[in-house]
Amino acid sequence: MTQAVRAFGVALFMSAIGYLGWWWWRLPDAPLWPAPLRDTLLFSAFALHHSVLARPFAKRVVERLGLLQLAGAALGVLTVRRINLRELGGLETPQAGVTLEATGPYRLVRHPLYLAVVLLLAGSAQMTGDRLLFAPLATFYIVVAIPFEEAGLEAQFGARYAEYRRVVRWRLIPYIH
Repeated sequence: MTQAVRAFGVALFMSAIGYLGWWWWRLPDAPLWPAPLRDTLLFSAFALHHSVLARPFAKRVVERLGLLQLAGAALGVLTVRRINLRELGGLETPQAGVTLEATGPYRLVRHPLYLAVVLLLAGSAQMTGDRLLFAPLATFYIVVAIPFEEAGLEAQFGARYAEYRRVVRWRLIPYIH
């Protein structure tokens, strides 16, 4: 790494810290953590990153996270094969006589395509800061959106969807949610 790139990285890091500090102290009457607690948390995060995550076993775990992405991709392919892609993309409106899909991955969870997305997001082999922020935010969005989608499915399919919900208990993750 050249000196110029390293200097730019340090300058960018210091400006980000300064910006965060400016917002931290600018908030009126914000409850500030006591300094010892804040320092302990920062030191713990630093120690975790530089001691545990640098070990070979942690690197193997990170490499194996790629398997989650493969599982998510496979689940996504299996799920998409069973639905109308034009309807999924919003290019067609749902037909009145459309049957409720309850086979394949839909036997395990009611929203297997969302599960595939969560697995793809959580299984990033290199979990950078932006991915670490995006994965839980997108998962939260999915969890919040599911009840709205289920209300629409219940309005569209009526008693058939109520029976499907009774048979397939899990919305997103088997035995958890």
